[in-house]
Amino acid sequence: MKRQHGLVVVVALLVLLAVTGCGGTQGPREAIIGTWGQVDGGDTYTFTSDGAVSINGEMGKYEFLDDTRLHIDIQSLHYSSYTWGVKVSNDLLQLISQSGQIVEFKRASDGSSSVQRGSIAVSGQWKLSSYTLPNGTNQLIPSWEDAFITFTDNGKIQAHYEYRVTTGNVIRDASGTYSFDGTKLSINLEQEKDLSIQLGTIVPKLEGDWEVVPAENSNTLTIKNNQVTLVFIPK
Repeated sequence: MKRQHGLVVVVALLVLLAVTGCGGTQGPREAIIGTWGQVDGGDTYTFTSDGAVSINGEMGKYEFLDDTRLHIDIQSLHYSSYTWGVKVSNDLLQLISQSGQIVEFKRASDGSSSVQRGSIAVSGQWKLSSYTLPNGTNQLIPSWEDAFITFTDNGKIQAHYEYRVTTGNVIRDASGTYSFDGTKLSINLEQEKDLSIQLGTIVPKLEGDWEVVPAENSNTLTIKNNQVTLVFIPK
């Protein structure tokens, strides 16, 4: 009887180890599900269980070719289809280009890669959508103008302004640093310090102090100074 009892205990332990061993580690196909924020940049990738992927709001599809290769199929102005090498764990995603460059992402615990201060999130990539003048006049940004701002989690900022004219595109890029205390956004550009955006009769400079206006949802970023109110949407 003692031998049988000991055998039962051993078998039970082996079964328990087998169950916990099989279910304790996720494969890359399961681990990648969720939202990821780029470590050194402003990109946000969201992978769903049905094979859909969103890159900064632009939709596409993804497929694992095997456990080490990920194909992302997306056709847009900013992105194209590409096959990456992939390594993924619970909190770290590495996409490896065909030239060997590694792009790292951290899992966003709240479903967004944005760093939040109070109820406001500023980090990420934003496209200027509209502006309001002090007299209440509201204007959409015309189709021939593009203004993008990227705020990274480590206090860096990159700005891009493009103005299309008949003779060609006028493009200006700037980079620098920013700080945000929950209400005031301070921008310091290291290059193109006079970068400004043509908005009708006014040409506000990007560098300086802005008040960040709380939004009803995370799909807009609104900043204002004594010249203008700027409304951005995710890029």
